[in-house]
Amino acid sequence: MANLLDVQKQAWGAVNPLVPFNPDAAMCKAWMARKVGYSGPVGVPVSDETPVDEGGSAQAFSSGVVLHWTGGDQVEAS
Repeated sequence: MANLLDVQKQAWGAVNPLVPFNPDAAMCKAWMARKVGYSGPVGVPVSDETPVDEGGSAQAFSSGVVLHWTGGDQVEAS
């Protein structure tokens, strides 16, 4: 029997299995908690985290939402 973390890991890699699942990373924590200030489902990642000029990193999701990590556990939808 799978636990919730196993199921979340499967969902995380559903579109792009090359995107690493790291439940300790801020982006993954925000995705698992669904507490990132967006409306509607965020979907699953289609890209790995990419450094951005504004600082931190961004990651695209299948719904079209882009999450932006700005440091620590700060993740926002953009």
